[in-house]
Amino acid sequence: MAKVIVEQMANIHHSGNQHYIIKVGKKTYFQSYHTLIAIVNDGRITLNRNYWNYSKTTAAYRNRFLGLTTKETEKMIANGDIKLRTLDSRILCDLNPNHC
Repeated sequence: MAKVIVEQMANIHHSGNQHYIIKVGKKTYFQSYHTLIAIVNDGRITLNRNYWNYSKTTAAYRNRFLGLTTKETEKMIANGDIKLRTLDSRILCDLNPNHC
């Protein structure tokens, strides 16, 4: 298995921070609390259809992770440049059991 690198994202707000970037080979995952929000695989972005824009806080961290605004993300979804699918957070438990 490829080396797993887990980084906690710097706080945007003053509350507790539960936002992580998990890198495994060419894949990078964005986890908010215990929910998988995004996968970037070799430059291709997939977002969790149910949670990609769950809250202002999730959106702020997602935007930082992707380097996009919410409007840019919505446009890329509409154009098919970003895919939406149901993402199973259990994959993160295999990669990062301390955060499950």
